Amino acid sequence: MENPTQIPEPEPQAPEERAAGPVSVQLRELLNELAGAPARDLREAWLKGLREGALVGRFELLRELGRGGFGVVYEARDRELGRLVAFKAVRPGNRSVSEMREQWLQREAEAAAQLNHPNIVTLHDAGKSEHGPYLIFELLQGETLAQRLGRGPLPVRQALAVAIEVARGLAHAHASGVVHRDLKPSNVFLTGDGGVKVLDFGLAHVFGAAGLRGGGTPEYMAPEQWRQEPDDARVDVFALGTILFESIAGEPPFRLVNDRSTCLEPGPAPRLDRPGVPQALADLVAAMLSKDPAGRPRAGQAVLARLVEVEASLAAESRPASPGPAPARRPGRRFVLGAAVVAAAIVAGVAAWKLFPGEPATRPVVVVTDFVNETDEPELEGLSRMLITSLEQSRRLVVLTRPRMMDLARQISGEAPARIDEPLGREVARRAGAAAVVMGLVRRFGSLYVVDLQVMQPSANEFLLAAREQGSRKEEVPAMLDRLSDRMRSGLRERASEIRASRLPVASALTGNLEAWRHFLRGEELFELQQATEAPAYAAARVEYRRAIALAPDFFMAHYRIAWTLAYEQLDAREALSGALAHSDRATPKERLYLEALKAQVESRTRDAVRLNLKILERYPSEKEAWFALARLSQSREMGYDHARAIEYARKVLELAPDYAPAWEQILRSFFALGQDAKLLENAQEYAAKVTSVSAWEHLGHAQLVAGRPAEAEKTFRQMAETMTGSSAGPLGLGLVRLQELDLPGAEREYRRLASAADPRLAREGHYGLSWVSAFRGRYREAGFRLDEVLRLDARLRDASDLTRAWGQKILWQTLGSGRLAEDLVQRGLRAIDPRVEPYLLYRHFYWFAIYAALLSNRLDRALELETHGKALGANHPTRLLGVAQARAKGRRDEALALANRRHSPRDLTLGLPLYLGEWALAEGRPQDAIQLATESLELPVFPPHPDVAGFRTVVWPRSLLLRARAEAAAGNAQQAQADLARLLDLWRDADPAAPDVAQARALRARLATSR
Repeated sequence: MENPTQIPEPEPQAPEERAAGPVSVQLRELLNELAGAPARDLREAWLKGLREGALVGRFELLRELGRGGFGVVYEARDRELGRLVAFKAVRPGNRSVSEMREQWLQREAEAAAQLNHPNIVTLHDAGKSEHGPYLIFELLQGETLAQRLGRGPLPVRQALAVAIEVARGLAHAHASGVVHRDLKPSNVFLTGDGGVKVLDFGLAHVFGAAGLRGGGTPEYMAPEQWRQEPDDARVDVFALGTILFESIAGEPPFRLVNDRSTCLEPGPAPRLDRPGVPQALADLVAAMLSKDPAGRPRAGQAVLARLVEVEASLAAESRPASPGPAPARRPGRRFVLGAAVVAAAIVAGVAAWKLFPGEPATRPVVVVTDFVNETDEPELEGLSRMLITSLEQSRRLVVLTRPRMMDLARQISGEAPARIDEPLGREVARRAGAAAVVMGLVRRFGSLYVVDLQVMQPSANEFLLAAREQGSRKEEVPAMLDRLSDRMRSGLRERASEIRASRLPVASALTGNLEAWRHFLRGEELFELQQATEAPAYAAARVEYRRAIALAPDFFMAHYRIAWTLAYEQLDAREALSGALAHSDRATPKERLYLEALKAQVESRTRDAVRLNLKILERYPSEKEAWFALARLSQSREMGYDHARAIEYARKVLELAPDYAPAWEQILRSFFALGQDAKLLENAQEYAAKVTSVSAWEHLGHAQLVAGRPAEAEKTFRQMAETMTGSSAGPLGLGLVRLQELDLPGAEREYRRLASAADPRLAREGHYGLSWVSAFRGRYREAGFRLDEVLRLDARLRDASDLTRAWGQKILWQTLGSGRLAEDLVQRGLRAIDPRVEPYLLYRHFYWFAIYAALLSNRLDRALELETHGKALGANHPTRLLGVAQARAKGRRDEALALANRRHSPRDLTLGLPLYLGEWALAEGRPQDAIQLATESLELPVFPPHPDVAGFRTVVWPRSLLLRARAEAAAGNAQQAQADLARLLDLWRDADPAAPDVAQARALRARLATSR
């Protein structure tokens, strides 16, 4: 979408880029600083700076997670990348780096920073602050192996599975020349999704905090470490053997006696002779615990090979002779392709699928699980998506899409899994009524790449197909998947002519550039993550799609995704759509239908877009994206604001994904637009019951307000404020309840509490609220001054998107206070706009406020200029209020009235439109119409939740009351006019006397008083 009239979106560094060369450079600088600073000084400096709520560089400390060998660990928020991380404040032990002058220390630290493996915690960043140095790691959820062993030993198979994962990480590190030297159960982390991560790889030793003897923790140190002799990777082998022994036996093999390990005593190491422990495993552990390094396996790779052999033999021994239940899910379970199965597949070429004899009457459903990638090359992640794309071209199969599998997985596990492994894939297959589960494994042997495939029944261990492809280059992997796909389709008795006719190679349908594929996958992860939120902001996903296109310009799906996300956010998608159309020959039939539907939507051919999405659903009835598109299109003006149909389609989405937030919120918006408050509340309650999120509870509180239940809304928002402490939604909701009840002192109290929060992002929202209260009171100068504190916090937070929001509101307040457009603030706000800000936020945060201020000051010409300026930056949201004003100014009354017609949508979602129409009616001498419209504007509930709804209410509500008083006076209803004025001027007791609205209200009261 690189449009010459649109400034490109930000391109934040991806985590994997941060973990490359620059981190090692920063680590070298950090070591140099440690070498020149006494350890005590560093520890004391951190004591002053470490606290919850503190800001260290771009990191915001949220809560302490623990203290360990060389530092204190906090959960923190990376404000630049918008992710949670583990922040480790480096607090050296008794020896400083300067005492270890060997140059290899720095080399080893830099090598540790380069490690990139699924079983090694990722080091994102390293830096220093005024308080001291720090390291930034990925944030993990789960527990350490030490914590798990505190509850007792592990079953043999589980202990073996954990050891295999640790060995994988060791193998990668040892191949890179990095040795851990402090491997122990507290440095092995068991993640919530069944993964295993090794912590502090190579860094504890480098930073000088690794135990008593210069390296390691006593219970897990090898004899050569105790003797301070030269060591190598075999000290990690010894430590892993100790961990494996302890995991099964419940106690370590060697004890500490008088500060000395029994591993230094003569004699063999204890053997792991326990019930259920295979002889091969006991022999391997004994070798790993050899007191002589020469007797141990040389490095992690050798240990891994033998551990995998033990696991394979256990699996073979336990495999039932006949089909039985699927094996239980356990951490670290890996794909094992039996040798006999592989041999049979190689000899036979491909097995016929027993499940599908002859011509199948219906198309069988197939589930493809995530491939196991044992190459340590991230470009080969996501191969299952490639295989799905290839298999989807068959008219004999129904292949579950990745989004559909993730939806089912969330229903099974209650949360979004990091990956779909074999056990979860079987559960997904059973839930979907699938006939087969496809599992894949990619490995590398030197320069040879091998892809193995298994196809099994979901509820049995019976193989339906096993096949293998290999190639001499990584770039051949997509073609290998094509061949495997062909063999599967042939096994289904699909004719060779059918396969050839519908075959589009993966390299064409997606891309053959594996680096581009890696960026696309990252974009897909962000895309799917954002779709689970209330207001998807797809800018980060678009950054990754554009990186993919830079490497592979003909990557159709990357072009399409950019166009789709832009159209979803009502931004200019034409340029991106052109890119997708230029490469549509590389699209699968389903993707071409989606492209045609999107093109019709972008070109405002809404009925064609509806027809094409229905066509997609005829063949692919489980396409959530098509159902949701129909829901959004149905409530458009072209489809007659058919909110009932929009609700129907959104419910189809929820049948597929019960926790899909955008569908729930489409339903709520439609019930609100229809004025069906009881249904709105009922569905909001169901949404909050099914989806535990800030968004769901926030919508519930607002629905309770709309339904006239402020006490229930207050209870909901109070509970949010007490339990969801990291969100401003609860306190802001409480403030809105107070504003709706015209309890301005109460609203101010709520906002002051929020403004005093230690978290600057929460405090900022509180200062916004205080500004709204000032504006409600007619104290516009004060409201503007209160936004200065917001601007100060924005500068501190470096939040460019919110900066535009503060300038937009300052423009509005000053305009209301003077009656003239605050042109000086408009110019300053335009200069403050950061070109990296997402266009959607530019519209919502700046241009709407500035355009509305221009209309309030009767500067239609400037409002149109601002709209043009915003469109040039991509802020292309149509403003119905501006369209009505423009048509009216040109004398096209019928056109203006047609635009303003809300017959199909009883509640217009554009705040300010009824007020404008009322002003127009009064100017035309129609006071009764003006009274009706002003009353409607006063009673218009605020929905859906939005950070600035209270701010708009402070503008619309008092001006609507003033309009009604003026209209009542014009209609000869002096008593009603005086009642409204009394109510308004009570709010405006201390208002700015020079504000035009305030002056007009006071003048009208005086005139009515003298005319009695």
